[in-house]
Amino acid sequence: MYYLYGEQRYSSLSRSITVMGEGAVRTIPDTATIQIGVVTEGDELSEVQRRNALIMGEVMDVLGDSGIPKENIQTTVYTVQPRYHFVDGQQVFDTYDVTNQVTVTLPTVEGLGDIVDLAVNAGANYISHISFSLGDDAYYYKIALNRAVEDAVAKAVSLSDTLNLTLDTTPVKIEEESYDLVRPLRTLAMETMMATPIEPGDLEITARVKARFRY
Repeated sequence: MYYLYGEQRYSSLSRSITVMGEGAVRTIPDTATIQIGVVTEGDELSEVQRRNALIMGEVMDVLGDSGIPKENIQTTVYTVQPRYHFVDGQQVFDTYDVTNQVTVTLPTVEGLGDIVDLAVNAGANYISHISFSLGDDAYYYKIALNRAVEDAVAKAVSLSDTLNLTLDTTPVKIEEESYDLVRPLRTLAMETMMATPIEPGDLEITARVKARFRY
């Protein structure tokens, strides 16, 4: 995507400066996503599946009781996997592993550690892929984009001052180069007798543009 500013006013762009501009915004995420699962194992597949379903049902109950809407809980993994070992080059059956995993989306990052504790206490034994995001990242991207344009103008002015040029500070062409959303590092420390601490960190949204100016 690109925008043109006054390009029709000039029949030639031979006397021009092209620069890159970058702008960034750091903010606290407001949405959290986590994967919660139950893994059971045993010799009898039907019994392993029954125990898995029972425990996952208890996990789903506590998630629902905590106020998470059903539409925010989605089953993403269900697998049945036999385990084997080898004796004298022969494959020998060990057990069955049954995994049932759901992805839970929370409209807030507050209380995420409590949700983990509730799920674990209900029998969940697989917690992974904790991620954070923004419900409206477009708002912050526009701010970053504006800052990128301002950065491009500042660079063009600096170059023109160095070269003693008379610069038109209104760009004749702007192109969006890239958009980055750097997600924060996730921390998960399982501790007893206290809420699991999970720090969301900051999100950084970066916009880059290429701008051409006439002199």
